Amino acid sequence: IINFTAGIEVQNSVRHTFWNNTISTTNITVGKHAIEMSNVNLTNVSGNTLVTMANSSAGVSMSSGSNNNTIRSNIINVSGPSSDGITSGNSSYLDVIQNNITVHSSAGNGVRFLAQNQSRINVNIITTTALTANGLTLSSSSNNFIESNNITTLQSRGLFFTDGTDGTSSSNNVLVNNNISSGIYLEIEEAVAAN
Repeated sequence: IINFTAGIEVQNSVRHTFWNNTISTTNITVGKHAIEMSNVNLTNVSGNTLVTMANSSAGVSMSSGSNNNTIRSNIINVSGPSSDGITSGNSSYLDVIQNNITVHSSAGNGVRFLAQNQSRINVNIITTTALTANGLTLSSSSNNFIESNNITTLQSRGLFFTDGTDGTSSSNNVLVNNNISSGIYLEIEEAVAAN
């Protein structure tokens, strides 16, 4: 699937397998992802090559109650500003395993979780080349297991844990045997209540 504004979009369904596809989207349409899923469960995204170039366009995007999914052994390359390799929000039980993710986008992330809980990020290679791109960002995300990842950034954060805008914290996340080479190894930012 080459030079379309979006790759694969799936909503409100279960049990899909996306395997061994090459998906490259154009740099025209903002916010269109190589694979986008909303309220999709029990789905496997494996062995794909995913390339995006537009602003705010992820390799894989999951949202709105997408639970019990797997993203494994994909090659993901994103270059548009504010783009993430993998982004998932308001969901649980996601396995992100053995992916090779490269982010050339400013203000992007290798993997970004927003209100994503009880998930695993294991044995991934995450490289960011822009000065303001983070390796891994968790916002309002708890009870996640992060193990044996190789994360390389320039001057930005290898790991960034932050509270959500509503003050919901990121807590009880476990880090084991990660190799992180970055300007900032780990930054934790807590919301400050207004007076």
